[in-house]
Amino acid sequence: MFVVVTQNFAPDIGGIAIVMHALAGALAAEGPVEVFAHRIRGGGAELEGHPYTALHRFGGPNPLRGWRKAWALRGPLANPALRGVLCDSWKSAEILPPTSAPVLVPAMGMELPPNPSPRRARRIQAALAKASVVLPISRHTATAVAPYLAPGARMEIIPPPSPPSPTPRPRPAPPCARGSARGR
Repeated sequence: MFVVVTQNFAPDIGGIAIVMHALAGALAAEGPVEVFAHRIRGGGAELEGHPYTALHRFGGPNPLRGWRKAWALRGPLANPALRGVLCDSWKSAEILPPTSAPVLVPAMGMELPPNPSPRRARRIQAALAKASVVLPISRHTATAVAPYLAPGARMEIIPPPSPPSPTPRPRPAPPCARGSARGR
């Protein structure tokens, strides 16, 4: 059994929602998956025919939504059959009740403020301390997340599963730069 904890999930649009949906689907090929996600934000319909054992949605204002999600996670995280937990960021790891299962926390970079308040920095550090491994998407992001990790914490750079950007082709000069027949 696997647990996925995320703020953004299909059918919402956006990179994290798409990636978390794809990762949850890949995990479902390996065993049962329970997804704990925020409510659908885009007004779309709930996923039909999904491969998950359960898809739990949580709405309401913060911090109530987080408390409700944390409470619902208590049972699955205590399950001896739990093989692993995947969080979408430190914000989802922050609400995790204790578990003996491995916890993976990706780091995309945007969730890491460059100059956090001392309180925010402590929250990030405490959340990432729950991770068995932190997975930054680049060396740049690894540098940004490193100050929040305890000495000896495990970090592995995992680039996002996307093809490389195409090589840009030179653009032709705009008409005004090539000269114009006007004014002659």
